[in-house]
Amino acid sequence: MECGSNNECPSGPSRSSSNGRGDEDDLDLLARVIMESNRYMLGSLGGFSEQRHKDFDKVLKVLSTLRGGRGGYINMDELREECLLTGVGLGGPSLRSVVWKLLLGYLPQRSGDWDATLAELRGNYLNERVGFVHDTVVARESAIEVARRSLAREGQPPQTEDVIEVQRLLDQINKDVYRTRPELVWLDDDRMRAMARGDGTMVIDIVHPTTHFDRMGRILFVYATLNPGLGYVQGMHELLAVMYLLFCQDHVLRSETDSSCAAELAEADAFYCLTNLMAQHHRDMFLRQLDRSDAGIAGTLQRFDAVLWVIDQEVYTHLAKEEVSADNFAFRWFTLLLSQEFESLQDVWRLWDCILTDLYRRRARVSNPHKTGHVAIIYYICAAMVELVRAVLLAGDFAVILRTLQHYPPFRVEEIISLAIELRGNRILSRHLEESAEDTV
Repeated sequence: MECGSNNECPSGPSRSSSNGRGDEDDLDLLARVIMESNRYMLGSLGGFSEQRHKDFDKVLKVLSTLRGGRGGYINMDELREECLLTGVGLGGPSLRSVVWKLLLGYLPQRSGDWDATLAELRGNYLNERVGFVHDTVVARESAIEVARRSLAREGQPPQTEDVIEVQRLLDQINKDVYRTRPELVWLDDDRMRAMARGDGTMVIDIVHPTTHFDRMGRILFVYATLNPGLGYVQGMHELLAVMYLLFCQDHVLRSETDSSCAAELAEADAFYCLTNLMAQHHRDMFLRQLDRSDAGIAGTLQRFDAVLWVIDQEVYTHLAKEEVSADNFAFRWFTLLLSQEFESLQDVWRLWDCILTDLYRRRARVSNPHKTGHVAIIYYICAAMVELVRAVLLAGDFAVILRTLQHYPPFRVEEIISLAIELRGNRILSRHLEESAEDTV
């Protein structure tokens, strides 16, 4: 039985009265979780080091920002700067989870409104959306049974185009979900239970989910059916996994409830964050009819070419000479927001700290008809990745260049971010780029 279906799973932030702590607001709970999950910062492993002092000060600064100023409103510009320069990983997944939800517009800017917002949106997903999935799948199964009976009686099945479309969608999601990041297989029995459902194949169950694969599949199914103009496109599962895995860790650390309900809350949060990510930024990247337009991936790659040309004409010219285009390597970088280029999920999360700051900036500027050009940080990050392997590229031919950029070598992610910020901070360079840039990511 699902927690959300009978209201056993709390849709709002947890209250810890059962452990003697009494009522806590969400920020008090967040602060406690951070303290408990990062005891080493408090010297529990042998006293304060200078670095631990600095790290802990950064965490306290972000927490102070989240407390908000007058009226409890958070200074988002200040929060964005902290995310970009130092990230929020030092506070663990719980702090990063809250910050990402703010940057993606899932949480309101006033912290006092978080409880009511989460309760409403999580309740909406876990009741209405999950109920919709159940009805859709049951209707599909009923239609299939009717078709079978008709086939046996009349020799041909009735028209069931809707049923076929639902099955096609489920099949595609099923294939992709099991190809997602390996961190999803936290427990071996997740995969074993999935395989045990049939003849050794792995099939997601979006009606009665018991694994993380099931829950991701349900999110993607709901998103696709609510957005028929776009539907589900391969690659969305990778973007979703980055957020879903973070939110799962957050809810487990908070110990809000049992593991199945924690996963259910993470599912609801990830659904809304995926929806906002696509709506505010990434939808055009996945619309095939826009592929060759300025708004789609073609326009993004053209802008990246322009950035690379301004930053390093020698590398740009050599790539052109060897007939290596941005399509060959940067297509995946931009569509999947670098989620596949680094083995460590922590590295991907740190990069997303930076990338999501620009999503908030773009959303905040949409109402300004006189906005100036802005080159998003992801362009500089990708350019920095090219620059860090510059020597290899200049010495290489087509095969070497592709191998290097399609299978990016290990680098400290902070080195990449530091160079990206340095490139963006070059006034002459940035002015040259921003004169003709559109405010896009």
